[in-house]
Amino acid sequence: MSLSSTVADKPANSTRRILFASLAGTAIEFFDFYIYATAAVLVFPKLFFPAGDPAMATLQSLATFAPAFFARPEGAADFGFWLRAGFFRRCRGC
Repeated sequence: MSLSSTVADKPANSTRRILFASLAGTAIEFFDFYIYATAAVLVFPKLFFPAGDPAMATLQSLATFAPAFFARPEGAADFGFWLRAGFFRRCRGC
């Protein structure tokens, strides 16, 4: 049994590979938002809003986090629509 016959037998996009890639991407995105939210509560109020009420500074730093949190589903829908395989087949020469 040669290497080429082993590689040819296994499809390039197996279910296990797709699930692992999806899990890795979701985990990275989750930890990215988790780290940013932690920094928005613990670091950003003291760094960007030092003069003033600490509660108001925390709310202001969370206000910078909110648009990214709420825009994420919108971006997923937009990119899912425009970057699907059919779009690239139609616009190969554009």
